[in-house]
Formats: sequence, C-alpha cells, structure tokens
Amino acid sequence: MRSKTRDSFFVFLTFALSLFACSHSHTNIFLEGLTLKDFEQAGPLVVYNKINLYHYIDGEADVYLPFGFRLLYTQTYRHRQTGAQIMAEVYDMSTKEAAASVFSKFILEQGSLIPHLGEASWTGSGMVLFHRDQYYLKLYADPSPEHEVKPSPEELVGLSFVIDQAIKH
Repeated sequence: MRSKTRDSFFVFLTFALSLFACSHSHTNIFLEGLTLKDFEQAGPLVVYNKINLYHYIDGEADVYLPFGFRLLYTQTYRHRQTGAQIMAEVYDMSTKEAAASVFSKFILEQGSLIPHLGEASWTGSGMVLFHRDQYYLKLYADPSPEHEVKPSPEELVGLSFVIDQAIKH
C-alpha cells in the first residue's frame, strides 16, 4: 500500500512540474499579437525552457543546450485563404553567435538562400530556417495529421518575413 501511495505521489509531482515548466501565457512581442495580412494565430503560444525542452524535441534538445539555449517559443499560424497551417519555432539562444552556430548546424546543401531574410536564411525540404539577433527560427508545415492542406513555399517565406520584421522592431 505504501508503495502505491508513493508511486501516485511521484506521478502527481511529475504532472505538476510539467504544467509549471510549460507556459501557455508567456508574452512574446514578436509572436503574440502579430498583425498578419494573410495569417491568423491558430492556437496558444507555448514556451519551453531548459527543463522541458526534451518534451518537445527529445532527439534534438542536446544540439541547443550547449549553445546557451534559454527558451523556445512555438506558435501555429493558419493561412486565411488556404487553411494551411505553419508551425513557427523561435529559439532564444542568448547571443547572436549562438543563434548563428545553431543555424549552421541545420542548413543542408540542397536548398537555397533567401535574400534579405534574417541575418542568414535557408529554405528547402518544406521549411524555412533563419536567424536574427539571438533568435534561431524554424518554420514548417504543421505536422498534425488533421491538417491535410500544406503551406506553399511562398506562404512559408511570407510568414518568415513578417516574423523577421517583428523581431527587428
């Protein structure tokens, strides 16, 4: 009986820590409340920290942590006309140098650069990667199976430019 009570306590404690570690109401000036011509926010802004980053990106978390990772902001956007949904991930890497280092780890040979987006940018394989200031950004089609309409490359790039402009201001 004592073991069952202790196990229940640890399950509750793990659940409670997960709730506190993942914030759904964190304010971020360049994602929340963006004025978007063609897109609308399609869910809450979710923020991950060093403790719960593994819940979101289990296999890749080790890439970000050594470079000074602070927070990950995730936001889903829906294109008003097509219904395509785009996931935006914004990694606060603490410094410009750290953001550039992470960016260089993920760009691939196949793909192309996007002029005037961020300090450096790349697109290919259905995603856009770029960095601006201390932020490394990744935009891609929402992977949820209920979202069959995938964004076009132009939609991905268009939203990337909107977010980039918001970071600059």
